[in-house]
Amino acid sequence: MLKIEFRIAEKLNLDRLLSESGLPFSLEKESTANGRVRYFDTFDWRLFAKQLALAKNGRKWELHNLSQNEVIAAETLTGSPKFSEDFPDGDLRRKIAPLLEMRALQLRGDVHIETSSFRVLDSMEKTIARLSINRLLTNTESKPVYHLTMVGLRGYDEAFNQLSNAVADHPAIETSNSAFEAIMAAAGQQPGEYSGKLQLNLRQEMTALDAAREIFGQLLDIIRQNEQGTNDDLDSEFLHDFRVAIRRTRSGLSQIRGIFPPDDVEKFKNAFADLQRQTNDLRDLDVYLMDAPTYRQLLPEQLRPAIEPVFAHLQSERKKALRKVRRALNSSEYVELLNDWQKYLKYAQPEVAPNAVMPAVELAKQRIYKRYRRVIKDGKAIGTDSPDEQLHTLRIDCKKLRYLLEFFESLFPAGEVKQLIKQLKKLQDNLGKFNDLSVQIDTLYDWLNLFSKKGSGVQTVAAIGSLIGTLSERKRQMRAAFHDTFAQFSSQEIRSQFKSLFAE
Repeated sequence: MLKIEFRIAEKLNLDRLLSESGLPFSLEKESTANGRVRYFDTFDWRLFAKQLALAKNGRKWELHNLSQNEVIAAETLTGSPKFSEDFPDGDLRRKIAPLLEMRALQLRGDVHIETSSFRVLDSMEKTIARLSINRLLTNTESKPVYHLTMVGLRGYDEAFNQLSNAVADHPAIETSNSAFEAIMAAAGQQPGEYSGKLQLNLRQEMTALDAAREIFGQLLDIIRQNEQGTNDDLDSEFLHDFRVAIRRTRSGLSQIRGIFPPDDVEKFKNAFADLQRQTNDLRDLDVYLMDAPTYRQLLPEQLRPAIEPVFAHLQSERKKALRKVRRALNSSEYVELLNDWQKYLKYAQPEVAPNAVMPAVELAKQRIYKRYRRVIKDGKAIGTDSPDEQLHTLRIDCKKLRYLLEFFESLFPAGEVKQLIKQLKKLQDNLGKFNDLSVQIDTLYDWLNLFSKKGSGVQTVAAIGSLIGTLSERKRQMRAAFHDTFAQFSSQEIRSQFKSLFAE
């Protein structure tokens, strides 16, 4: 199917266009329609990233495949679902649930659409194409946007090409874009504009200070973009991305050394660490509550109801933790910290720190290779009887190495650093799961003491004990898998890649 879409400057007079083109075509109006359509996606555009759009027209919800221009799932329901689990079981929910995960849907566009549809006829009165002009008016703009869609019919390719060339050359044609793009533009939205991942494009000629400004500047943007969603408690990922950006900032201040004076580094590191501490409880509780279905599944069926008092307790604690985070985000100290950091990045002087004017690529090589050698040294020192703390230390080392690789990836040949990150991630997954299980088991012991003292039912205490046993076995398995995972990361092949990129 041939299809071309344009944004047009104004409502196009198609009859006049065809007449002026000299083509032997005429128009026949088919229909007019109008309605209000609301578009939804997550804050980080998870549906759009898969070329999908979720539209609501009245009570009908439709999932559109943007690349194929077709509806691939639909559901009619009342209410306003926020999460995928709020949709009833069915095809639509099955398609969006793995994409949305824990993220909430947000309104991305609220558009009133008036559509005029036409058939294009040749001199034999045969339909060669269909045209539609959409008048798009959002609830935030007073001026409408016009959009033209042309679809050719099978067997009339040459005629369609003549028609599309005539339309494309018309002065009213502004740009080629899809109806969805036109609607998002009319709604003031830029699909895909947010990502919690760094999108750096550092240049070889950059000094270390200029590269640091780019890195910390993007991290500051991510912190700011997630503060409102965290404050409004829209979904748990706002706080997650907020915390990761803070953690990367702290790690960068520690690792990209000699860029700023030491006293300034300590001041901002301490301030960001204090901010992060105020969010720890809420994040921990979010993780436990998101894992609630898993905990239930791990229990024998007859014990599953007995664990519910624990989750009710966590929900209550979460309300207190959220109030604590909101106080932090709405404090003058928080506002001053971010404003001071922004000004500091803008006005930092290169002559006051030894590595500030050093080529960024040279500093990156030094820092990455040093951190990599430390990971290998610490990993090799871990034996079967080593305490858990050694694996925890290695996990932190790996995280610091990962951050450095991500900070400076754009300074090295495309794909090579990404491949090393992929290998590192396998080791991080093992160490991360081991650490998560260790923390969860410690927390379960805390719950065991708490609910024993509260005089909770025997079955609740038994359920907690059962989870401790199950998770302890998983922790043992994860620990046993560590040595093979580390051996892969410390292989000669990966060592040679690190040496070639960062030490030669």
